[in-house]
Amino acid sequence: MKKYYIHDGNNQDGPFSIDELKAKNINKDTPLWYEGLEKWTTAGSVAELNTIFRAPVPPPFEKQNLSTPPPLTKKEPVQSSKAPSQTSPKAKNPTGIILSIIGGVLLLILIFSAIQKHIGSDHSSGPNSTNYQETIKSAEEIERENPAQFLDAGGTYNQNFWGDAMKIHGNVKNKATVANYKDVVIEVVFYSNTNTELSRERYKIYDFFPAHSTKAFELKINRPAACTKLGWTAVDATPY
Repeated sequence: MKKYYIHDGNNQDGPFSIDELKAKNINKDTPLWYEGLEKWTTAGSVAELNTIFRAPVPPPFEKQNLSTPPPLTKKEPVQSSKAPSQTSPKAKNPTGIILSIIGGVLLLILIFSAIQKHIGSDHSSGPNSTNYQETIKSAEEIERENPAQFLDAGGTYNQNFWGDAMKIHGNVKNKATVANYKDVVIEVVFYSNTNTELSRERYKIYDFFPAHSTKAFELKINRPAACTKLGWTAVDATPY
């Protein structure tokens, strides 16, 4: 089943199924990506998501002519000389009929205008629109300007036989949706047996880390005196 990622211009969220997207209150201009796309698009340009936005259009409203019934009176014999227009219960007010027709025409014009506006907004939100390009550019700029927010560093470590050095068997995960990075900076924190921070050192991993990728690395470092534990994190990188 296809999974979708969405972006609000500051943060990426996902993956979601179509049913989960319905609960996210997204609109046609929401930036969206799924596996197989080269770059981000908008939710309105994905055909299978049209059911999320399609709303039923109400039928035209026709104003009815509500005539006020005459007061109830005592029934009297019908006089043959009485004009049909005075006794016929089906007579209608010409003014009311004209107003009803005018109201129906105006309502149809308003509905037609609303449909045209809706269709125009669909075209303006396509992949080639200015809004789409600005949204994608904004997402990429955020990721390029803040590498540390999109990089995770994990792994394990061990101490050598003599106890004077430690080796980190780590990995770096690039969570960015568009930006690629290189030369990731790893900050290693040295702790004592009581979890007291002793010192910090930074090391650069000279490798490429494309978006949506995870790569392994190794670091051999000297162990400070009293150091028994290590911790590390990715603090910077160079966009490319």
